[in-house]
Amino acid sequence: MWVLGKDSLVSYNELIDDAKLVIEWMLQYSPVDFGLSEGYRPPLVQFEKYKVGRQKIKGVWQVVGKVITNCDGYDVLSYHNESPAKAFDYFAWVPGKKRLMYDEVHLTAISTAAIVISHYLYDQDRISHVARSGSNWDEDGELLYDQNFDDSPHIEFYKPALKTRF
Repeated sequence: MWVLGKDSLVSYNELIDDAKLVIEWMLQYSPVDFGLSEGYRPPLVQFEKYKVGRQKIKGVWQVVGKVITNCDGYDVLSYHNESPAKAFDYFAWVPGKKRLMYDEVHLTAISTAAIVISHYLYDQDRISHVARSGSNWDEDGELLYDQNFDDSPHIEFYKPALKTRF
């Protein structure tokens, strides 16, 4: 069983209850230890992230490089911008192997745990949201080629339109 560190607990406490319960289960069942790098994100912080990979040209923010978010925190909100937050960013925690913190294999193992656990708890009527990964926005299972925006170390919670069963 894994345990959240002090910094991760700050992000954990900023989340909706459904996300907290999923994380509690993830700490028991995730095959890879993990930490939380962010929960709630104020608009100003969100806007700073929005500017990454963009440049203001003739008064309009335009993409000039690799962007990390399409939400500016003001006109377009992220699930991080709600309080309590419906999203968290995470990293793999592999002692002595800092280079693996954002390794796709480790991130995928962690996000899979979040998604499966959320659907299980949702089907048991214990939560009202399910998780989706920033590496599979359209939830079709294709992780490499069809995504127009990859945010692998991101999990967000939404209310599905229909009750799902695995």
